[in-house]
Amino acid sequence: MRREFDINVKYIFRFPSRDIPPEGLDMEEVLKGKDISVKDAMNTMKFQAETLKMPFGMHTMMYDSRLAQELSKWAEEKGKGHEFHAEVFRIYFVDGENISDMNVLAKLAETVGLAPEEAREVLENRTFKEAVDRDWEYSRDQRIMAIPTYKNKDRRMVGAKSYDSLASLVTPLKAGEKEMVFL
Repeated sequence: MRREFDINVKYIFRFPSRDIPPEGLDMEEVLKGKDISVKDAMNTMKFQAETLKMPFGMHTMMYDSRLAQELSKWAEEKGKGHEFHAEVFRIYFVDGENISDMNVLAKLAETVGLAPEEAREVLENRTFKEAVDRDWEYSRDQRIMAIPTYKNKDRRMVGAKSYDSLASLVTPLKAGEKEMVFL
């Protein structure tokens, strides 16, 4: 889509809806007190993913994405942002891996052609902490409550969307205005 519509996709991260410990939270705990079971929630997401022809695995844990967000900022700076975002999506939503684990993230960096040692250093030093803090502030200011949210100027779409839906968010724009924000 980036090439077809000549758009710039900017990733801005949203603050988490709850504190998640490094080892993650079991989805049973996340959905405790809700009117939906983990099995039903996963089946709903799997159906939506299949409808959109997106990969999806039946994961049962929720992990803190803060370190993945910080490393994503570094990957963007290195020209590998889109590749890194796609791989984070895959290892979390398809493989169910812990994206708050520095070892997992360093290996992921290597997968997209980035130096794993440098990735560890970025994570240990929290080099992009302030950049992610700014994203979280922007998300709060914009009242972004769900992910993904796609934003283009004053128009928004929330949730996983088809290619045609996303294209409708971009097509009314004039040349030079084409930036889609992915939150």
